[in-house]
Amino acid sequence: MGHKRKAKKLIRKRNKRRRKDDRLQDIAYNILCELRSKQGRDSDTEVDTSADSEQSASTPRAGPSETSFDNRDLTSLFYESEASADGEKENVPPFSIPSEFLTLLGQSTEPAVTLHNELHVELVSRWENILKSGLDPQVANDLISKYPPAENCKVIGVPKLNPEIETAMTEQHKQRDKRLAETQGRLAAALAAIGRSLTILLTQEGSDLGLTLIEYLSDASRLLSDAHHQESEARRFLVASGLNKQCRETIAAAPIGEWLFGNDLTERMKAAKTLERSSTEFKPTKPKPIIKNFPKRQGNARGLPRTLNTSSRGRPKNYIPQLRDRYQQLPRKYYQNQSQHQNRR
Repeated sequence: MGHKRKAKKLIRKRNKRRRKDDRLQDIAYNILCELRSKQGRDSDTEVDTSADSEQSASTPRAGPSETSFDNRDLTSLFYESEASADGEKENVPPFSIPSEFLTLLGQSTEPAVTLHNELHVELVSRWENILKSGLDPQVANDLISKYPPAENCKVIGVPKLNPEIETAMTEQHKQRDKRLAETQGRLAAALAAIGRSLTILLTQEGSDLGLTLIEYLSDASRLLSDAHHQESEARRFLVASGLNKQCRETIAAAPIGEWLFGNDLTERMKAAKTLERSSTEFKPTKPKPIIKNFPKRQGNARGLPRTLNTSSRGRPKNYIPQLRDRYQQLPRKYYQNQSQHQNRR
């Protein structure tokens, strides 16, 4: 059966290919006929114009290679016709829908994106290279070390992972948190650089240019600060996913600071355990279920079952065998001994 199915499948493919080739030949033949008719019309017009002119005998006629289309490849004619048809379709204007129908369809959900003024060419070229390929690791490390956090604002730096949590993390979670911390370090350095520039501008008085720069740099710093906070929340969620429920509830309320889960994490964990132990004292205790021990059946006697689940050949399913007579239950040797005893008498 498998060979027959394969043979039928191959036959269907061959027939499909043949039908496709036949369609292509028909299309090419129609194109060739149109070109020949066009050639005939052009030749008729040339004859009419040459009869009226005085130099009709001296004009050279086109050779067979220039006017004959018999030797042209049919496939090239087919593709040329397809290309011309596509060009005509592109030139056709789209169908215009009345405004009444557009109101019934509703408003378009595409958001209107408004672009601002162009940036400087040198700035765009450098940003595009960084956004596409990223910074060189050595350059990134130099920039991060160039802009450390300020003394009076240590929260800008990367929050360190609490050692109590780090010991309970798996190696996979540690590597993921390390990558997020590296990204957060770049955001911290950018915030430190913007903070320095804003500090310089705020100290200058009577400068109109400084107001515009302060506005732009302040907006950028707020966006970077929000991105910094989102990275901290992502790290907290990643680390908390590998902990138990009680620990997650305890560290969720901790504010983000110099440490990822806040300061004094050990003290807060102890307080949470103490609160849990004290709360169990106020909960009502559930009564234990009473288990009755019934006396076991003594002896080894067993009664006959009331019903039999199994069925035998020629007997009903619930058949109960009747008790036989005593002589039917005695062995054959007993009968032989009885007969010999009677013969002796």
